[in-house]
Amino acid sequence: MDLFCIKIELASGTTTNQDPDDSDTGPNDRLNYPTFAPNTIAFSQGEWHVTTEFKADVGSANDTYRFEYYKYIPADRTYKFLKAVSQTLDGNAAAAFDVALADLSHVGKGDLLTAIAIHNSAGDTQRYGNTSEFAPPVTVRCPASVEIGMSGWLG
Repeated sequence: MDLFCIKIELASGTTTNQDPDDSDTGPNDRLNYPTFAPNTIAFSQGEWHVTTEFKADVGSANDTYRFEYYKYIPADRTYKFLKAVSQTLDGNAAAAFDVALADLSHVGKGDLLTAIAIHNSAGDTQRYGNTSEFAPPVTVRCPASVEIGMSGWLG
């Protein structure tokens, strides 16, 4: 099943604020959600790419996180799973990385993309499995230009 009608709230009835060092406590340690860099979604070489940034608490330095990407469908309030990637944080418990959303013909102009972070370092039993809230959705914009190969088309 790849369509979910789910909302993750770490505090009742409200979205949890991001904090620069993710030092707050509470359910799931109120894990920060991934953010998308400005003008983050680009179409290049036949694939959509999204630049993701993430900051966790300093105790998570060099830990691995799973980042799951979803298409948000507001009319149904559902999330369609697109792709998951693993990323190891640096010594400052941060990461910035590009994700290729290959072969996703069902992602297009006007669609909303979001993501969650899940702590995935099994050795850290305190944080393992902690999940963030969904990131605020970003809108997919038209690529500036798309190259289409036509070699051999006319015979």
